[in-house]
Amino acid sequence: MKVILNSVPYERDESLGLDFVPDPDIVVSGSRELELMEAERLRSGKFQG
Repeated sequence: MKVILNSVPYERDESLGLDFVPDPDIVVSGSRELELMEAERLRSGKFQG
């Protein structure tokens, strides 16, 4: 997205103070997802889709 926005002219509003830190409720690392899947498998005996 950044490449696209940098390639077209538009007025940037720098006053927004955007926060680019990933939200942990939305973004999960691959290793954390594997931990969660393994815990689910051990708890229920199978993966939940």
